[in-house]
Amino acid sequence: MNDAIGIIEMFGFVTAITAADAAAKAADVKVIAIDSNKPANADSVEVPLIMAVKVQGILGPSYG
Repeated sequence: MNDAIGIIEMFGFVTAITAADAAAKAADVKVIAIDSNKPANADSVEVPLIMAVKVQGILGPSYG
């Protein structure tokens, strides 16, 4: 069976680590990458870092 890949985007490093931890604990997925990106308007936002957590795993109730 093929695995699904998901991307969760958020502001801030701590939020990204928390989301990765929650995803790994809540489902049969593994975290494959945590990426960061500083947007062009970074000087005007409160948290100037956009993070993306990439996960891979089996989704849905039919696995097992």
